[in-house]
Amino acid sequence: MNFRASGKVLTAAGIICFAAAFLLLNSFKGEFGKDTAGLSTELPQMEDTLDVTPKAAAPAAQEPERLASVTQSTALPQKWVVYVTGAVRNPGVYEIAPSSRVYEALNAAGGFSADADQEAVNLAAMLTDGVHIKFPRKGEAVTPQSSAPAAPARASVSSAPRASAASGKININTAGLGELDSLAGIGPKTGQAIIDYREANGPFRRVEDLMNVKGIGPKKFDAIKDDITVGG
Repeated sequence: MNFRASGKVLTAAGIICFAAAFLLLNSFKGEFGKDTAGLSTELPQMEDTLDVTPKAAAPAAQEPERLASVTQSTALPQKWVVYVTGAVRNPGVYEIAPSSRVYEALNAAGGFSADADQEAVNLAAMLTDGVHIKFPRKGEAVTPQSSAPAAPARASVSSAPRASAASGKININTAGLGELDSLAGIGPKTGQAIIDYREANGPFRRVEDLMNVKGIGPKKFDAIKDDITVGG
């Protein structure tokens, strides 16, 4: 009887020890799982933090491109404006590229007219913005030309209005727009009409032929007849 009682006690003690060990093992396993789960949730957060730096630096890399775009948009092309008159096919105001030369203004005005004194002009001379270029006709006196850029705002390639050296009168067959404009009652429009008529019909044979030009009647002719000539 004593042996059987001792066996039961040992069996009960073994069961109790086994149950205690099982519970203790499960307790450690639960704590270890919590620590592992905490580590696994913290790692993505660290990765997210590291990704912020390159994203924040991206706009700085694009800054030079934006500045270059602004610089290009403000650097707009410019034009010079010149006034071309005299012995050209189409006198008028023209836009030309900066740093242009005389021949480029001539081309813009359609080239020389038939009565142009082509050898009297330095076609390689530099221009400036806002100049007046007057191309002389045959028989007109011209001022010496320089290859340097014109300093004043008005740079004419021919002489100022002048009278005939022999008679003191203006030769209506060779006079430029500036000379005709100096006559009483003859403005730029009528002066250009005289030049156009002369180019279309040839030289005037008599001063009275000037009344064939539109805008010049007997009254206006009487006011200038003593100041004009058709030459020898």
